Amino acid sequence: MPDEALRAQCAYDVAVTADPAFATSYTAVHEVVTVGGGTVELGAEVGPEDIEPGQRKSYTLAAEATDLYFASDTECDADAAVYWRVTGPDAQETLSVGMCADVGRWHSDTPGTWKIEVTVAADAGQGGSFAFQVLAAGASRRFDLSVPATVTNGSPRDAGTLTGAGAEDRFRFSGLAGDKVTMESTVDCTEGDPLYWGLESPDGFVVTLRTRACENLGEQTLTVDGAWSVVIFNHTDDQDPHRYGFTLR
Repeated sequence: MPDEALRAQCAYDVAVTADPAFATSYTAVHEVVTVGGGTVELGAEVGPEDIEPGQRKSYTLAAEATDLYFASDTECDADAAVYWRVTGPDAQETLSVGMCADVGRWHSDTPGTWKIEVTVAADAGQGGSFAFQVLAAGASRRFDLSVPATVTNGSPRDAGTLTGAGAEDRFRFSGLAGDKVTMESTVDCTEGDPLYWGLESPDGFVVTLRTRACENLGEQTLTVDGAWSVVIFNHTDDQDPHRYGFTLR
């Protein structure tokens, strides 16, 4: 349908006013104000606290660590409109995330003061409650592999066990566009195991579906030349050690 025909079906109702009271009242209805917050200690739980529409609570955390894990302890409520966002010492900020979900692992290029903001929009139907804690993130490690390879506990050295909230292990290998690789898990599934894995392209994108580390990724075709990675990750606040193993061929 031509643009002219589409425009003909639209009705516009635009009003212009010089009344400053209108702008003031509009701003007041949509304004979010900071009503509280404070300082956060690493590992300490914040909340549960209540928050209403149009309110923001702002917290700061001073840490030498440059990799932290931001974990929600909030129960999910379908009607809640509570969101949170983190800004690192390097001024990089996360997306605004629903309060019952973890912000997850976040890296700052510099140590310093982090800012955590919890917000409910002014026009939200209702507020809610929230609770969270900030943890030191588990290690993010890199290993180099040659295809074919078998990864077990301790082979390569230090591989095979992932420990800490948001911990990640990357196994890099060289590949060419059109190469086919097969990845099979060598560990059994256990209830509650938080480990997942995937195939990461040279530009940093995981190209496989979210898969438990105890299940096979199967055969994958590489699409570009470069350094690909098999990534094992714990995207939860579980800090216990968990085993993994796989073959790459």
